[in-house]
Amino acid sequence: MIPFAKYLYLLVLFSAIHPVCAQALTAIDSLSSIEFRIRNFGMMVEGTLSGLEGTVNLDLQHPPRSQVTLSAKALTIETGISLRDKHLQKKEYFDGDSFPYLKFVSENISKAGGRWMITGHLHIKKTAMLVSVPVTVNEEKDAWYLRGHFSINRLDFGVGPKSLALADDVAVNFVIAAKRDESQK
Repeated sequence: MIPFAKYLYLLVLFSAIHPVCAQALTAIDSLSSIEFRIRNFGMMVEGTLSGLEGTVNLDLQHPPRSQVTLSAKALTIETGISLRDKHLQKKEYFDGDSFPYLKFVSENISKAGGRWMITGHLHIKKTAMLVSVPVTVNEEKDAWYLRGHFSINRLDFGVGPKSLALADDVAVNFVIAAKRDESQK
């Protein structure tokens, strides 16, 4: 039987050289970005969402045990034209007063090689749809970063009417930065 002191020493040593398997992290809005692109009258319109909140629980050894829950504030939409931003807050588009958050809640997470696949429900307005997003996960300095992109059909979520001028498909690129909650240490 190993004396307690030796056991404790081995445990501390193993912890120092082996990465922590599970990471409970809080999304950091100021280090993150959510960008979208859509064609309008043949021109590419770009915009952003902010007000990111949520948690990222990464289990590096067992990715299916990981979980991601994120939301962004609908009223933070910016396209560089304030009149258009206000228009996008109307009921027929994002209806930010009635639906203040766009949300994503993971259902399944897998990893093959260096690429993660996060599948979950994307909630926009009163619609939730299952989306699968290929993601890279990297630790940089004092934060973890999830980077990926996906496309959705805005009509599936009731965002705006069918239009000859406005494309249906929206491309979304994101960088989600997450850190350990310092109050949990």
